[in-house]
Amino acid sequence: MLAALVINSTIAIGAIGAEQPAFAVSKETTAITGPLRDDGSLDYVAALNQRFGQGVTPENNGFVLWLRVMGAREPQSIRKQTLAMCGVPAQTNLGPGWKDYTGKTPLDEQPARMWKAEDYPAYAAYLNRQEDLLAVAAQAAAKPQWWAPSVSLDGTVMQILLPELNVMRQVSRTLCGRALLRAQQGDFDGFLADVMTAKRLGRRASDWTVIGHLVANRIDETADQAIGVTAGAGVFSSEQCAKLAKALDGVEPMPPLWETTDVGERWSMLNCAEVIATGKLPSAYGEEMRPFKAVDRDSVDWNVVLQRLNGVSDEVAAIMKTPTFKDEQIARRIFDWKMEKIAANQQSQPSLAKQPGETNQAYTERVADAILAAISPSLWRAEDTCRRGSMREVLARAVVAAAQYRADKGNWPNTLQDLVPAYLPQVPVEVFSATGTEPIQYQRTDLGILLRAPGPKLSDTPLDITEGTGSDTPVEGP
Repeated sequence: MLAALVINSTIAIGAIGAEQPAFAVSKETTAITGPLRDDGSLDYVAALNQRFGQGVTPENNGFVLWLRVMGAREPQSIRKQTLAMCGVPAQTNLGPGWKDYTGKTPLDEQPARMWKAEDYPAYAAYLNRQEDLLAVAAQAAAKPQWWAPSVSLDGTVMQILLPELNVMRQVSRTLCGRALLRAQQGDFDGFLADVMTAKRLGRRASDWTVIGHLVANRIDETADQAIGVTAGAGVFSSEQCAKLAKALDGVEPMPPLWETTDVGERWSMLNCAEVIATGKLPSAYGEEMRPFKAVDRDSVDWNVVLQRLNGVSDEVAAIMKTPTFKDEQIARRIFDWKMEKIAANQQSQPSLAKQPGETNQAYTERVADAILAAISPSLWRAEDTCRRGSMREVLARAVVAAAQYRADKGNWPNTLQDLVPAYLPQVPVEVFSATGTEPIQYQRTDLGILLRAPGPKLSDTPLDITEGTGSDTPVEGP
């Protein structure tokens, strides 16, 4: 058995009489210092709930209402614990919950468009059937707090289920589909309520997980698409455009991905190293974790391993904070080159068992490299996706400004500079450009206007917002 290491005295008092872990509990190693399990190891799942459940009550938590939207789609494996943590009685009947539409919708058109009920009668009937749950979703999104308890199948971060995310995506898409119907019907307030509820749900989805951010980005993309279609069609009055612009300006910004990786990805890696160090690697883990069963745990300096994982997390966060996209690309390539070398070295090793004559220091470095090669995520594509989402939101806001200008002046602006400062504080810039300060592309066409941002140069697909379809004539609002 490994000798216990000296740890913070407060923590040691809480673990008297328990087997000490093979690593120090500190900011430099485990990133957090509590809560602890009986064996002195960190309970990262409990720490997540402490951090994100702070100040949340059954009354102010929108997720409590969201449970009604999910209904029977809440997995039985975590249902009882989820309800208990939310303060909902176990016998509560949540109903059947959300049923997604599987047919073709106006959002599937290229480009998406406003529509009439007779165009998609089956979808219109579906929206009518879903009215009650859509109303509950709006109430849930409007609550001041949102905390979906983290419930793990095996007590580790890696096995936390996130069943709410898929339903959030489906409901938000349905809200945007209804928003396009309401805009066609001249129901501006109904349109505004639906797209803003979708945007709020997107913010609720962007929690501590990368997948949550990606779902949030997809939700926002659909909402911005609906906004671009309707504003670009020139169907809103100046007053309505101003109201929509104010609502968009008041939406809380989507948190940057580095904040999520600094918790979710970091804690997940550290938690994984912890279970390897304690010999409690769950059998349910994938094939990529099987080699770690051969690790000679007593020959590894787990403090060095944890510090190494923290160092990589720090490096990823620093790269994501790089001011310009061009400089970030350079930092990414250097980082990827180092990770590729680590992966190549791991492939040349026959086993993670300690080799004859191998020093503890060399073996520790090899185990740390193996953990990085197995579980260190590649986050650049996710980051580009999230940044594209932020850029798309800027484009949608600019379309609304241009639509208000048209409603006031009777024609689309010749350039985006025409919108400054009455409709926009400044000309929007392309964050993926070399300097991060180049203006987005704007073009008047025979159909209306087109706004584009080229997007990351590593991607083949540019960003764009749908063309406006109104003519250069004054628009009386619906």
